[in-house]
Amino acid sequence: MIFAHGSTHGMQPHEVHALSLVVFQDTLHYSDAAAAEGVQQAISASTPGYHNTMHAIIHRGIDGHRQYVEGDRAGLGENIQSVLAHFRKNEEG
Repeated sequence: MIFAHGSTHGMQPHEVHALSLVVFQDTLHYSDAAAAEGVQQAISASTPGYHNTMHAIIHRGIDGHRQYVEGDRAGLGENIQSVLAHFRKNEEG
């Protein structure tokens, strides 16, 4: 979603990177080092084949941004729930 937001608002790559770090730190409560690693993993996973699950989640985020902008709250909710269900399934099994 951060990438899509940056693209639609004309942000430069370094601005999207900085925004991503802030989201990881302030919203997700990652440490500085963990935020830097998480953002780098997300960047790397944007390449198909690097991490297929994370790659799919990135594309869900892009879809989620579109759903948010278009006011499709039900679709966005389903989108987020399916990602969370994937992680719950992996935790349980």
